Amino acid sequence: MTNGLCCMYFPHGGFIATGTRDGHVQFWTAPRVLSSLKHLCRKALRTFLTTYQVLALPIPRKLKEFLTYRTF
Repeated sequence: MTNGLCCMYFPHGGFIATGTRDGHVQFWTAPRVLSSLKHLCRKALRTFLTTYQVLALPIPRKLKEFLTYRTF
């Protein structure tokens, strides 16, 4: 969004509304459930590392299993 002026969140409907200085209003649907920070960190790392690169890291086995989605 460019030229933003205000923002409003409607928790019961799960919507976000933003207004701009030139009079435009945009609406977005907010996610009902947010991923955990742990999962978001894993996704961020996996954007840059392949499974083989993760397995080659000098980190504990449990962390490698988590990063390679081998834990349930």
